[in-house]
Amino acid sequence: MTQRSTFMAPRATGPRYRRGVTLRHGDLVLDPGAQLAVVRGRCVELTRFECQILACLVRRRGSLVTKGELTSSLYGLEPPPPSNVIEVLVARLRRKLDPDDERPFIQTLRGRGYRLRG
Repeated sequence: MTQRSTFMAPRATGPRYRRGVTLRHGDLVLDPGAQLAVVRGRCVELTRFECQILACLVRRRGSLVTKGELTSSLYGLEPPPPSNVIEVLVARLRRKLDPDDERPFIQTLRGRGYRLRG
């Protein structure tokens, strides 16, 4: 019996960050290299995809980011994921960044995309 091995190429994803490089937006400080965010003094651990979405939103400084742009930043040239992946990731991010639903950081613009509140 022969053994088969499969090689999975790494996903084509957004920019790579070193630890200590931070992105800031209001009360939010993001360290993409460590996949950590500090929100109003509270440290939040993020998954790789959550971190990439948040970094994309922070880099755009409150401007509209479409679902297609977020999908491209996560998956590059790979076939797109199931249609609700971005919505699920954004919902998880909202719960992590603002568990009390006090003042949500991520605003949905129906049918257009997402942006960070100022």
